[in-house]
Amino acid sequence: MSMIYRTLIIAFGAFLVVTPGPSQEDLARERDAVSEFRRFFRKFKEVSQRAEAVQTLKGNECPQAADELVGLLDHKESLIRKAAEEVLGTYSKEKTYSHLIDQLPDMKNQDRRALLIGVFGRSKVRAVVPVLCEIVHKDRRASTLVNYEIAQALGLIGDTDVQDTLSVLLSSKDQMVRMAAVDAVGHLRIKGLGEVVVRLLEDSAWQIRSAAIKTIGIVRPQEAVQPLIDLMRGKGRLKEEAAETLFLITTLDFGANPDEWQRQWDRLKTISWKIPTDEDVAKAKETRRRNDEFYGKKEDRTSFGGIATTSTQILFIIDVSGSMDDFVVETDKFESGHGDLRKLSIVREELLRTIDSLGRSTNFNIVAFATHMKPWKKFSVSANIVNNASAKAWVKRLKPIGGSQAQGLASAGLVGAANLEAGKTNTHGALMFPFGIDPEEPPGVGVKSGKRSAKNKLDTVFFLSDGRPSTGRLVDTREILKEVAEINQTYI
Repeated sequence: MSMIYRTLIIAFGAFLVVTPGPSQEDLARERDAVSEFRRFFRKFKEVSQRAEAVQTLKGNECPQAADELVGLLDHKESLIRKAAEEVLGTYSKEKTYSHLIDQLPDMKNQDRRALLIGVFGRSKVRAVVPVLCEIVHKDRRASTLVNYEIAQALGLIGDTDVQDTLSVLLSSKDQMVRMAAVDAVGHLRIKGLGEVVVRLLEDSAWQIRSAAIKTIGIVRPQEAVQPLIDLMRGKGRLKEEAAETLFLITTLDFGANPDEWQRQWDRLKTISWKIPTDEDVAKAKETRRRNDEFYGKKEDRTSFGGIATTSTQILFIIDVSGSMDDFVVETDKFESGHGDLRKLSIVREELLRTIDSLGRSTNFNIVAFATHMKPWKKFSVSANIVNNASAKAWVKRLKPIGGSQAQGLASAGLVGAANLEAGKTNTHGALMFPFGIDPEEPPGVGVKSGKRSAKNKLDTVFFLSDGRPSTGRLVDTREILKEVAEINQTYI
């Protein structure tokens, strides 16, 4: 009798340990952290202090803390926005966001609505999925940005029971929404939407056609074979991408040769051919890798600094700030034929070789930058014999701005003549140039609103710099990369 009693007590004790709830002390600590944050945040004068204060809410997840952080997502200071976003990324409990999720359907401020949806997506809050689907199907006032964030969030959260919702988003009149929806289909591997994605191979925006090719390579619908062969008859990077996706669908490999693909496809249609399994594709990829390694296969592609591309729409952005006048430190990494081994000398010679290798179907331009931008042309031009000669002559004349000679003038007291201010490194400004965006423009203006549209066909940028940013609206490399990534996602 006593033995049975002891067993029951032990089992009951184990049950209590498995399902603990938050203690009163934990709840009190969370409330206190939020209260102290509210009390002191605005009293700090320095932006760095305020950002550090935001970090104190990490580990104090509760609805009140989430409200404070969400309110900072559109703060004027990027350091504070980043801190709030980082802390929110650590919050994932349904109860933390339930009251905010309830507000979404009737929220009138579309920018705030989009910000919240972005938070739910990054935090992978599965409870918001039904609400997001309802907005797509029923809310006709939802902005382009809201629908874009919904498509992004659905892909991040990972709930595959959203096929009907993504089908609606794939048919959106807004290009950036279609782009995000295509990416979500690929991320979720929703094969049932393969036929819808195939139709986007004829989209007016090349970026969406490219995204569709990538997703088709994941979901692998048989209906895509003929459209991909037709697409391969065009020019540029999509031709190579289509060839790779055809390999992923069929496990056959005829390169970027549309005529050979067409012959083989016509033959396959006459027999009871079936799409290979995912396992078959994995085996075919490994076999191809081993064969390429054995035969030393190298692809005939444009390359700069050892990075290859299939693109025929290229922009080269070259740093000519004062530090580019310095000698390289690790000289053993460079061939002896690089002249004086100054940084800009090495870049010049590499760029001259690259210009010589450009195919006649390639369009290109070059931008030199320091504090300000100096483009070779106002527009891209074809890589013909005349333009190549002109580009090479221009590249040969490039000199570091504010280099050793300018430093000597400054040391002699001729600061004005040295013009050192012009020789700083404006990395942010240089990376905004390909998008046609004023680097002083606040982030997101005219981009995520869906009002921007690419006038050119540029799809590849080679950016070369030797040092850290020293001037411009943004100088923190993480912030610059984050802004470029956000713009690049929505730039159509």
